[in-house]
Amino acid sequence: MRRRTIAVILAILAFGLVAASAATLDVTSSGVGAGTGLVASCDDAVTVDYTFTGSNVTGVTISDIAAACDGKDIAVSLLDGAVPPVPLGSDASDTLPNPGTGSFSIVVPNVSAASLGNVSIIISG
Repeated sequence: MRRRTIAVILAILAFGLVAASAATLDVTSSGVGAGTGLVASCDDAVTVDYTFTGSNVTGVTISDIAAACDGKDIAVSLLDGAVPPVPLGSDASDTLPNPGTGSFSIVVPNVSAASLGNVSIIISG
């Protein structure tokens, strides 16, 4: 398995009250994926690593997660590069540990790295 680290810097957008305090962390990448924006409730930047099996993305590790996100639900969607983006398989979801370690790995649907255009991370709760 090889991993690519993608540093993510996200800009905070004012969208008013977001139902259930959901935070959409769209991930911007210079390598495998790209993203488009942010509504932040518990973090303003994360780092994303992809896990590969051959030429397919099989996992995502999100690190530099703020302690304010501990115990919240997380969903990861792999998307193509279309406008608007189309999901590549189903979302992967789980709950961040509390207390957290600042890093979290999740298995995602087996997707060709060549098809990946965007990664969306949603932290809510």
